[in-house]
Amino acid sequence: MKKAKEVFNSLVDKGLEHDIRSYNILINGFCNKMNIDEGMDLFREMLRKGLKPTTSTYDTLLKGLLKVGRCNATDHMFHEMMCSGQNPDILTYSILLDGFLKNQKIGKAVEVFQSMLDQGIVPDIVIYNIIINGMCEAGKIEDARKVFSTFLAKGLKPNVKMYTIMISGLCKAALVDEAEELLLQMEKDGCPPDDQTFNIVVRAFWKRGDRRKVKILLQEIINMNFKPDASTMSIVVDLLTVDGEDSNFLKMIQSLVPREDSKAVSQTLRE
Repeated sequence: MKKAKEVFNSLVDKGLEHDIRSYNILINGFCNKMNIDEGMDLFREMLRKGLKPTTSTYDTLLKGLLKVGRCNATDHMFHEMMCSGQNPDILTYSILLDGFLKNQKIGKAVEVFQSMLDQGIVPDIVIYNIIINGMCEAGKIEDARKVFSTFLAKGLKPNVKMYTIMISGLCKAALVDEAEELLLQMEKDGCPPDDQTFNIVVRAFWKRGDRRKVKILLQEIINMNFKPDASTMSIVVDLLTVDGEDSNFLKMIQSLVPREDSKAVSQTLRE
């Protein structure tokens, strides 16, 4: 960023004026590098020169402030944005919701959501995913359920990401049976789960100590031609130490492992 700032400053020496686009690019660079103070300095400099920030300028700064946990400064910046006549769009609200929820500012996120509705902006599935995920991460599974139910009540169809977020939240809350029910429901609704969804549920049943259910789900992963992730494969290895003599289980395990790893599995089985 030092080099970029030097090039930016050299434009004036060459008789060129900085425009809003050049400021936006540099501000974005500093914010991405978590150097929000440099970004804010450029923003104030831009204002002093009479340049009018765009919605993109504000979005970048709001995202940067939230990344470093400066929620009060975010509030002030959002207020400044509204007062400047730059109306926030759905991207702005998604940035605010995601950032406040990640900073555990649930009440503030609720305020932002209400503000969005008051502005006449209809939340899309991205917004709902952000809210449900934020509630789940904060351990507020009941609130996540309510938002999920509201989405369904509007006649909208969840996508794989939304189902997976909700299933993951239920698993974290130790509501594994309900998570499995939702897994089955998404298939009935014509939204097949992906490998990530299955891996989450496998880990949850393993944590609960239900080896029988883990085996059933592993077979489903094989049937759907999915790949287990690293965490699921570690569960498979643990299962080998318990059920290594079960020939049916061994065949299933060999189906899960890539060919190049088959020798390693065979070695594990012999040991």
